[in-house]
Amino acid sequence: MYIMLVVLIVLIVWAIFLKIKSGPNESPKSPYNRFKQKLELNEEDITAKLPDLPEIQKQGFRELVKICLPEGYHKNLIESINSLKDFSNDDYYMTSLNYLLEHLENTNIQLLTALDWKEEIEELRLSIILALDLNFDIDFDFIEAGLGSYPDSASISSKDVFLDYDKALRKYGLQIGFIDTQSDEYVIFIHRTKDKLLAEQAVKKIGYKYHEAR
Repeated sequence: MYIMLVVLIVLIVWAIFLKIKSGPNESPKSPYNRFKQKLELNEEDITAKLPDLPEIQKQGFRELVKICLPEGYHKNLIESINSLKDFSNDDYYMTSLNYLLEHLENTNIQLLTALDWKEEIEELRLSIILALDLNFDIDFDFIEAGLGSYPDSASISSKDVFLDYDKALRKYGLQIGFIDTQSDEYVIFIHRTKDKLLAEQAVKKIGYKYHEAR
C-alpha cells in the first residue's frame, strides 16, 4: 500500500512537470501562436504568400535607382525591385517602401534613408556623407565647411537644419529629396538638382508625394 502511494505521488509530480515544460496550451488561432509561427517563418515563406507589387510602383523605384546610384549598383538592386512584393497588408512591414528600406540597410546601399524626427543631426550628417562618397564621389568636408553650428539639443527637425544641408549641397549641383510618408519620420535621398522633375515623377509612381527641403 505504501509503495503504491509513493508511485502515485511520483506519477502526479511527473505529470505536473510535463505540463509546465510544455507551456501554455494555446490553440492554433491564438495571437500567441500566430506570432510564434510568424517568427518561425523565414523571409521567403512570408514573401511567397504576398502579391507582386504593381508594375508602376516598381518602375518608380527603378527610376530612383537610375538617377541616384552609380551604374555598379543598378543590376542587382533592380533585380530585387523586379521581384518586390506588395507589403501593404503585411502586419510587420506595412509598406513595400519599408521592406525596401530594410533591404537597402542590410546591403549597405545608400539610396534611401529613413530618419526619425527626433534623430540627432549626426545621423543626417552620416547619411549624407555615405551618399556623397558612394554615389557621387564628393568629399563631404567641402560641403560641411559651409554649414553653421547647432545647439546640443537640436535634432534633424529643428529649424533650418535640412535647409542648411540642402543649401550646402546645391553648391555642388545636388539636393535632398523627400518621400512624404505622412508619418513621424523623414525618408530622404540625394539627387542631382537637374534631376528634380525625374525624382518627383519617380516618387509619384511609387505612390507618395515628393517635396524639397523646407
